[in-house]
Amino acid sequence: MSQLVGYSVVLITLFFFVYFLRKKSQQLCTKRGILIGYCLLTQLSKKEEPDGVTYVGVFQQGNKEWQLLLSFQQFTQMRPPQRGYLIIKENSVQSFTESEEQA
Repeated sequence: MSQLVGYSVVLITLFFFVYFLRKKSQQLCTKRGILIGYCLLTQLSKKEEPDGVTYVGVFQQGNKEWQLLLSFQQFTQMRPPQRGYLIIKENSVQSFTESEEQA
């Protein structure tokens, strides 16, 4: 009977450890953005809409392709074709740099 209680305590402790570890890792991913990796910027476009101007960049990695929102500053600094490390956050580019250390 005491072994059953011991196993139960260990299992409950492991469950909560995994739960909080996963929860914390999701928080870190949303704060810092997600590192996609080394990509190619293939195209930039400017879309004018009634509520303002939207800047979009098309990035490729192998056979994958992303159309992501850019800030005006990013739009003016990028020149396709350009390669770099891409970090995204909520369907927009957080950073696109040539070296991984800066990303």
